[in-house]
Formats: sequence, C-alpha cells, structure tokens
Amino acid sequence: MRHSHDPARAFIDGRSKSVGIYGRVGQRNAPTALNALYYTTQLREGRVHTLEQQAALSITNPFEQGSSSVADAASRTAGDKDYQAQFMDGSGREVNEKEMLRAIASYGRALISFDSPFDNFVAGDANAISDAAERGWDLINTKARCNLCYAPTENERDVTFLSDNKFHHIGIGFSSITLALWHSRRSVNWCRASSWIST
Repeated sequence: MRHSHDPARAFIDGRSKSVGIYGRVGQRNAPTALNALYYTTQLREGRVHTLEQQAALSITNPFEQGSSSVADAASRTAGDKDYQAQFMDGSGREVNEKEMLRAIASYGRALISFDSPFDNFVAGDANAISDAAERGWDLINTKARCNLCYAPTENERDVTFLSDNKFHHIGIGFSSITLALWHSRRSVNWCRASSWIST
C-alpha cells in the first residue's frame, strides 16, 4: 500500500482520491503534510485548529485509518511490544490517547521544507529554477492573480508559506460535490509540492 503522505512525493500521495485502510477510496486526495504547523486551521475545510485534532480525525475516519475511536487505536498500539517500547523511549510514558495524538502531531510539526529550488530562488538564487518555472511564478503574481489568495495584500508577495490561511471562493471546479464544499478551497502550500515550480 502506498503511503498517504509519501516523503518522495512532497508528502502527498499523487492520487486524485486517496486510498486508505482495506483499499477504501476516499472523497479527495491527501494534502501535503509539509509545513502544516504554520496553518491556522487543518484539513481543507478548516474544521479543526490543531494537528492533534487532525490526527484524531484521520485515525477515526473509516476511509483513512478506520479505528472506531482514538482509544481503540491507542489500545492496539499499546498491545504491540515494539510500539510500546518505542513510545516509552520517545515520550517516557506508556501509550495513551493524549500522548499518541501528541506524538503524531509532533511528527507533523517536524515536517518543514524551506530548502526547495523555489525557496532558493526567492532567497536570491536566480538560477535555482527553470525559465518556465520563473515565468509561472510571474504569471501567478500577475495575470493569473493567484497571489490574491495567498499574499497579505495585492501588492505584497508572501513567499514564506504561499498561503494567507483564509478560504477563497475562486469560482471554478464546481460540480454537485464541489458546490457543497466550495468554501473548503483555500490556498495552501501547493506551490512547494508542485513539480513545475521546483524544477
């Protein structure tokens, strides 16, 4: 089974719809886990505010990890001697719900990426990205107007996170499913995960 947040794919899965436990196909793909500690909300629709809350929802989602509860997942984890030993080594505590969620969230907070070719480009290395990627960056900030959703102001570029952590109705991609979820579209770190901007 392919990992939902594959390090080789900028911590996404490269699918249009993610595959979870028992081969169950979800309703959408896994967003990148990179730099998630900087988001003011988690998940595409922003329904939770912490990585601990996000971890709990993934654990109990029937299409993702499929546990009946966080307590059930903690109990199964505690039942594995290897996990139990690793948990004790890492946290100094026995496996429990709170510490398990904290451990998952701590891992998420450690996934930071600020050394991509694009990062080097905005730091001043004019040769870090291709001419095509540079034209794309110019397009994002001019004619395409993408910067209106991730820049602090229309004239100020935010190259740190490429997100203003707000939700924007951009008026495209509507279907019966996306119509109900239009508010869930926000600009998140997609530029760092996109191969065209990092080559």
